[in-house]
Amino acid sequence: MAKIKIKTVNHVGIPISGRVTSMKMYRDVIGLDVIPHQVDGNTLAWTECADGSMVHLIDPPAQPVARDGRQHVAFEVEDLDEVVEALKEANIPLANEPGVRHDGQRHLFIHDPDGNRIEICTRGDHENTSRKVDENGYTEAG
Repeated sequence: MAKIKIKTVNHVGIPISGRVTSMKMYRDVIGLDVIPHQVDGNTLAWTECADGSMVHLIDPPAQPVARDGRQHVAFEVEDLDEVVEALKEANIPLANEPGVRHDGQRHLFIHDPDGNRIEICTRGDHENTSRKVDENGYTEAG
């Protein structure tokens, strides 16, 4: 059976209840850099550590949900196609078809046996996008 080769933790997704209040801690106290997010909409803020790993701060859903799917960990891999094949071999269903973000990052989601959401992704390059971000992580397409 093929094994998935994890390079690092790319990001963690943390559910928040108020972006401005949360940013005061993550940006101003912890010192994370606010970077433009690379997905459509404005329901989350991307922050980045000095090593390039990220913390995604995710706004509350419009409607309450039974299981909060915002919280997740994303593992970074070199080759997403190899991952898809390994998951197929292991009979682990994909929660979505692989997608591509504005910075070229490829990603997919699966669920672990307890229903926890797991993202597997490649490295993106947000430095080479025209997207602009304000201090609270609200991003505009450039």
